[in-house]
Amino acid sequence: PTEDFIGLRIRLSDILDNEKTVLIDITTILRVYSTLLGIFQKSLDLSHKEIQSILLSIRRSIERKHVSNRFFRVSLCFIILSSIHMGNNIESDLITDILNMMVNFGGYSTEIMLLIAIYIHKMQYDLIADFIIQTLKIKCVATRENLDIFKDIVLKNVLSERTVAVKSTTLPICPNISANSNTYAIACVYQLLKGKLFANHSIWTIGNWIWNQMLETSTPIHPVFPLLLGELAQGIIESTIKRIDQDSIYAQFETKNEKDKPKQVLILYFLLEHNSRLLRHSMEESSVNLNKPYEFAENVPILEIYDHVNENTEKYEYIYPPLLNLLITAFPQIFTTLGASVEKTFLRRKEQAELNGNSIIDYIDENLPKLLHREDCPNSNTISNHISNYWNKWKSTAPNNSLTLCIVNHLIDSENLNHQQIVDDFLVLMRFNKKILGFPRIYQILLDILNYYIETSNKLLTEQTLVKVHNASEIGTLLYAQESAVIQILLDLCIS
Repeated sequence: PTEDFIGLRIRLSDILDNEKTVLIDITTILRVYSTLLGIFQKSLDLSHKEIQSILLSIRRSIERKHVSNRFFRVSLCFIILSSIHMGNNIESDLITDILNMMVNFGGYSTEIMLLIAIYIHKMQYDLIADFIIQTLKIKCVATRENLDIFKDIVLKNVLSERTVAVKSTTLPICPNISANSNTYAIACVYQLLKGKLFANHSIWTIGNWIWNQMLETSTPIHPVFPLLLGELAQGIIESTIKRIDQDSIYAQFETKNEKDKPKQVLILYFLLEHNSRLLRHSMEESSVNLNKPYEFAENVPILEIYDHVNENTEKYEYIYPPLLNLLITAFPQIFTTLGASVEKTFLRRKEQAELNGNSIIDYIDENLPKLLHREDCPNSNTISNHISNYWNKWKSTAPNNSLTLCIVNHLIDSENLNHQQIVDDFLVLMRFNKKILGFPRIYQILLDILNYYIETSNKLLTEQTLVKVHNASEIGTLLYAQESAVIQILLDLCIS
């Protein structure tokens, strides 16, 4: 009943006004109000006095350092939702005061404020909605229109774009950072690098922060690290980040302690990612890039590191697939050895084990021909979905796995093609059974496979011809012409 609801709100307001209210009560009450705002939005008639009382209790808790990580998350959700609810009637001065206190509080509070500010600067309002959803477990829609008030307060009075970039370089290094760490620092730096904010404000030293954080890594590997290292490599290539000294890199491989393995895995990934991007950059840009690829000294135990990752895949699940792909592409001369290891790994991984009593390879052997050669295939959507789901799990190791070759040989009605034959002439994939055009998810698999083989073929071709043809742009033109032919063939097939 309405009377009971009003009585509850009066009681909650009295508790918040009580100087002796404990942290757990404040956080719980904030969540109640935030959830009500999120669910009822404009239809909830919260008074100006109620909003002010809640904001004052937030400020009082921060002043007394009567806070927790959960408190900061819920408080921020309340401020965002109340700004949507109250519009221009919001207590903007009080909110500005609270947000600045959160920015300057340090630790988790600073990190979370920086991340929200980054989302605002990059207009990633859906990520702000995700933050609220994850915190309150309610549905929320955050748009540019309904976040206008909150956005203006943050941009004008709390965190300008340059302030966000500068403060991010001063974030403390998280000791033994892993996927289990309760930190937003690495996500902040990644978002800023990706959005070119450091480059826009001539902040060249963020590479030092990333390097120092990399040396403090632990397992399970943080999921953002592969993405962050990719952006670091790109920044070095574009000369917006200072190049990491090669001797400093080599020094990290001199120790053989097990606790040093995680950082060595990340460093190896960074080296491979940098060299791969640099090669691609040299093909795409006509100007000469003064950056040189990192060399792999004898003390960089590539196979030893790979074996370590291979034996501990659950600890490296976020970096394992892209690392594997980079290794195979960068060192085709050891493909036979590595390929055998990949095969064993692929077959023994838990996710790959069983599907209705059969291995996924057996499932494809039995069911994919039904899609391609029978006029009326029962359960065609189920078969297509099963194959697509397993492919999406394993496509990051393509094209160097049994699943890829199994699918390819069915799609083009062949039993004998191997990986090297397709690399040498990837246009053989264009002989695919045209019936797959009627199964979009299977057709997408073909496009994925085609893309992987084009990339692998292009890299090998570039490495082989760059010695003879010194003009990288000529090679790039040749490769783009080849890719354009593939696209034209696909378009003609789709139209016909």
